[in-house]
Amino acid sequence: MAKLPQKEAIDYDIDRLKAQITYDSYRISEHQEKIDELIEENIKLEKRIKELETANYPSEEEAEKRRKQWKMQKARLYQMQIRLPRKRK
Repeated sequence: MAKLPQKEAIDYDIDRLKAQITYDSYRISEHQEKIDELIEENIKLEKRIKELETANYPSEEEAEKRRKQWKMQKARLYQMQIRLPRKRK
């Protein structure tokens, strides 16, 4: 029967430390992946912020003009919906 070689106490400590290093390295890599994802998301958001800051928005006058046009179109559509059933009868 073969005997296993006996380890000294220091060898057990070394093995334990190697296992701990392996575990810690795995945990670090997990966190690094999350950090990389957050960095990418941050870059995208910064680009979007720059786009929004440089975007051309309509002036108050233009916005009011468009609101009035929209209301008129909505009223016309409503009138057409009322007239349509009358014409079918």
